[in-house]
Amino acid sequence: MSAEKGNMNHRTAAVAYPPWYRHPWPWIFITMLSLTIIAGGVTLWLAISTSDGLVADDYYKQGLGINKQLARSERALALDLNGTMRFTASEIAISLAARDGAQLPARLRVVFSHPTRAGLDRAVLLDKDGPAWRGPFEPLPPGRWIVSIEDEQATWRLDAAAHFPQDREIALSTAPFKSVD
Repeated sequence: MSAEKGNMNHRTAAVAYPPWYRHPWPWIFITMLSLTIIAGGVTLWLAISTSDGLVADDYYKQGLGINKQLARSERALALDLNGTMRFTASEIAISLAARDGAQLPARLRVVFSHPTRAGLDRAVLLDKDGPAWRGPFEPLPPGRWIVSIEDEQATWRLDAAAHFPQDREIALSTAPFKSVD
C-alpha cells in the first residue's frame, strides 16, 4: 500500500499547468502597464507641444506694472475721454472726445488681447483721418477680447471688451468694459 500511495503522490505532482500566457493575470498587468506608458507619452507630448499661456515668467514685474496701468486709466479719466469704436470687415474707425482744451494725438495704438491665449494678441496703429482714427482690421477669431486704446506715448489708456464677430461697435469710456449691442 505504501507503494501505491507513493505513486498517487507522484501523479498529483505531475498535474500539468498551462503556460503563463494562457493565464489572464499576466495580460491584465501587461495591458495596465502599456496603457500607463501610452498615457505618459501623450501627457509628455501635450506638455511639450502646447503653450502655457496663463503662466508668466515675470509675474512680479507684471504686478508692478499694474500701478502704471492704473495711472494711465486715471489719466484718461482726468481727460474725460470717451468715444466709439466701429469695425467693418477690413477697417477700424475710432471717434474720441475729450474735455475742452485736451489735445488728442495724431496716432492711436489699439491692442486686441485674448484673455487666455497670448499668442493671438494683436496691435494696430491708427492714423487720424478727419474727425476719426482709421486703420486696417483683420478679423479676429470668435470669442471675447479685451481692447485697449492708448496714445503712442502711452500716457493714457481706455479699455473695453468685445465679442467677435458679433460686436461691430464698442463704446469707449473710462468705465471699464462697456459694449454697445
